[in-house]
Amino acid sequence: MLYAFLLGLAVAGLCSLLMRGDAQVSQAAAQGRSRLDLEATLVSGEKGAPTITDPVLTQRSIRITGTRRPGFAGLAGQGPPTSSLRPLEPELRELSVEERGGINTCERPDPGYGIFREWVYPRGYGRLLLPRKAPADGEGSFDLIAQFHGADLARLEYVRADVPAVMLAVRAGTGNSYPTMSGRRAFENMVESVERSVRTAYGLDQAHAAHIALASWSGGFSGTRLLLQQSEGIERVDAVVLLDSLHTSRENVPVQMRLGPFIEFAKRAVAGEVFMFMSYSSIPTDGFASTTEAARMLIAELGGHPVVAEGDGPGGLRLKEVYSEGNFHARGYLGGGKLDHCAHLLLYPEVAQALYRRWHP
Repeated sequence: MLYAFLLGLAVAGLCSLLMRGDAQVSQAAAQGRSRLDLEATLVSGEKGAPTITDPVLTQRSIRITGTRRPGFAGLAGQGPPTSSLRPLEPELRELSVEERGGINTCERPDPGYGIFREWVYPRGYGRLLLPRKAPADGEGSFDLIAQFHGADLARLEYVRADVPAVMLAVRAGTGNSYPTMSGRRAFENMVESVERSVRTAYGLDQAHAAHIALASWSGGFSGTRLLLQQSEGIERVDAVVLLDSLHTSRENVPVQMRLGPFIEFAKRAVAGEVFMFMSYSSIPTDGFASTTEAARMLIAELGGHPVVAEGDGPGGLRLKEVYSEGNFHARGYLGGGKLDHCAHLLLYPEVAQALYRRWHP
C-alpha cells in the first residue's frame, strides 16, 4: 500500500563520496553543518536542490526547493515559506481518487487485524488493540500508543505497520471532548487502566508501559492537550504525534497561551529529550487557525521556519514544506479537501515504525 522511494543511485553516490575519506565530514563539522545537511549535498551532487532521505519517514525522499538556513543542524528555511501563515489558493486543490492511483483515503479496504487481536473493550477509557503475542518483555515492559480520534480509520492503517505496540483508542465525549482526560490524575489513571488490561489479557503478574506515545488525528489534539496541560506523570510520555491535528484560535493573544503545551513538548524534542512528529494539510478554515497556520506558529516559537520542499507521500500526499530540528519533525502537505485530511492517517504505519526504531534501536 505504501510507495517505496528507491534511492539506490543516490545512496551509491553518497557511498562513493564518503569513501574519499572523513576530511569532507570534518570540514562540514567545522563549518557548523550537520550530518543531515552534508548528506543532502552529497546525495544530490548540487547545493541548489538537494534530495535526502526523510529522517523519520525513511521510505520517502525530500527534495529541498527552498532556501535553507545555512549552518543549521537540520532542515529549516531561511525565511517564512510565504508572506501569510494561511495556505495559499494554489495549495488547496484536492486530487481525485483517480489521481491518487485509485486510493480513496477515506474509504480504505479493511486489511483485517494482522498481528493484533480484534478490539478489546475494557471499562473506562476506550478500546484496546492488543498484539496476538504478549507484547511485554521478560520484565513486563511494553509499548503503548494512545490514539485520539478516528479509531476505526486509524486501526486500518496502524495494523499495516506490524509494530507490536498496544494501541488505546481513547473514547471521546460529545463535541469531540475528552472528559476522562481532565484532572491531575488523568494520564496516570489511563495508563494504569491499560496496564491492568494487559496483565489480564496475557496472564502476566506484572506489566508496565515503558514507552508511551500520544497520537491524534483531526480534532483529537484536544485530548492530547488536556493531558500535557493538566496531568501529573506526563514525563512518562516519550512521543507526541499529530496527524493533521493541530488547531488553535486566531485570537490576538500570545501564541504561547494558545499552543503552550505543544510548544513546551516541541522544545524538549528539539533538545533530544523526547520525540515529536506533526503533519499538516492545506485545508482552509474559518473562525480558527488551520493546521498549516498552527504548525507555522509553533515552529516560529522554536525560532525557525519550514523550508519549501517537494516529495510524495502515501495516498497522494504531496509535500510543500518541511522542518526538522533535533527530534522535532514537521511535514506540511498540499491539498485542501476531505481526501487530503484522511490521507494523513496513511502516514501512521511509517510513523509507528519510526517510534519502534526509537524505542528498540
